[in-house]
Amino acid sequence: MNNEVIKPEYYKKSICVLYEDKEPFIGDTTLRENLFFFSIKNIKEALLKQFPECKIIFYPISNPDSFQFVKEVQTIFPRAEIFSYSINPDERVEKVSKDFGFRLHLYFPLSGSLLEYIYDTYGTIIEGLEKKLSLNPMENEKIYSFYKKIIEILNLDENIEEIFKKYGDLLRNILNVDVFLVYVFSPEKQQLHNIYASLDDFKNEDFVNFEFQEVILNDIFQKGELFIKKDFDYKVDFLKDKSSYQIKNIIALPFKSISHTSGLLVGLNKDKKNAFTPFDIQALRILGNPFFLIYDTLLYYERAKKLTITDDLTSLYNFRYLREFLGFEISRSLRYNNPLSVLFIDIDNFKSVNDTRGHLVGSAVLVEIGEIFKSMVRDKDAIVRYGGDEFVIILPETSIEGASVLAKRIKDKVENYVFKGGDDYSIKLTVSIGIATCPKHSSRAEDLIKMADTAMYEAKFDGKNKIKIANKHNLFHQE
Repeated sequence: MNNEVIKPEYYKKSICVLYEDKEPFIGDTTLRENLFFFSIKNIKEALLKQFPECKIIFYPISNPDSFQFVKEVQTIFPRAEIFSYSINPDERVEKVSKDFGFRLHLYFPLSGSLLEYIYDTYGTIIEGLEKKLSLNPMENEKIYSFYKKIIEILNLDENIEEIFKKYGDLLRNILNVDVFLVYVFSPEKQQLHNIYASLDDFKNEDFVNFEFQEVILNDIFQKGELFIKKDFDYKVDFLKDKSSYQIKNIIALPFKSISHTSGLLVGLNKDKKNAFTPFDIQALRILGNPFFLIYDTLLYYERAKKLTITDDLTSLYNFRYLREFLGFEISRSLRYNNPLSVLFIDIDNFKSVNDTRGHLVGSAVLVEIGEIFKSMVRDKDAIVRYGGDEFVIILPETSIEGASVLAKRIKDKVENYVFKGGDDYSIKLTVSIGIATCPKHSSRAEDLIKMADTAMYEAKFDGKNKIKIANKHNLFHQE
């Protein structure tokens, strides 16, 4: 089919896939009839042609410099959500896509099911908004402006906790309530789980009596209908500092996402006599809608993003994450004049484990040693499987002295640990560790890793099971 000829049936299309050389592959999908393919090379010539009113645009990028005709595309499709895509993963392309303000960067070939999910999530948002708006024109415009802010918040460029926080803070301000809460229902635990609370005391673990969450909110959730009570008059007690909170009025809206994740939006204590007006009700229904639609996408993207930066075997971070995290932490270290240290760790004689016990046992040992490292570092530290039996631990705000203390604890722990190897083996191991610190040794990520690595090799040459600190001049000296 020659897609360059704009035929009458194309006016009904709602998804436009632009391409550079050849049409990209999209799997079997029920949206096949909605797809419209067009070569981006002819986009300038087509500016005056009548195109379909597309809701979703897929824009091709082969490299960071291949952004052409962006303005033309936005002119032709002014109301569409634009997604960039490429065939091969390239984090530079993802950054440029973000800079251009595209909704999301994807990698083709695209499965039919993912296409349908994207269409359901983004393509129906404006339709749903237009159908639900039934207030006066001024209130309509107000809600619509809020709606656009929420769409900006619900993007995939930040971590999911930050997205929840921004969304919850905005809803709290729009409803003018003292407290705003977001719960999702956990099928495994059969209970509501708090993912956002503008007042920290409302987080699950802070309750002394759980009647409010486990009985009252759960009952509202199970009924599945909007709940409003202007004279609620209920006191909630908390575990932390034995404080309490008096609830005078409440609005709660149960929700269900596209893939049936369900939960509850809750507003407490609107500071007005006639709490929760028709505007508040409509605002909560409408402004909750994009969250309901995109919640699963946020979770999926968060999981997918984590998979790209973690090691399959140990679930530690991988080399890709090392470059990103270390570069960021070095910049922060220099800005705030705080030290940052790196441990480069190698398992001594690990090859003998694979040779005598087999690679499956060796893999199990790597998982065990990863768990040891996890148990000994802080949340803000990052453990990276550098490759094979080598590991890097990044320690923000940590001096040489602090890094040396941790290195000794790790060395002693490994030396005294009996590894099971996934069975009932009794395997004894040691590690050699090199330490380098920013800015003392270097302010460049690559050099810092290299100096810690060199110090680690000196520890091996000195008999193994040792710790060495890098030296700026000769690269290492003994601790």
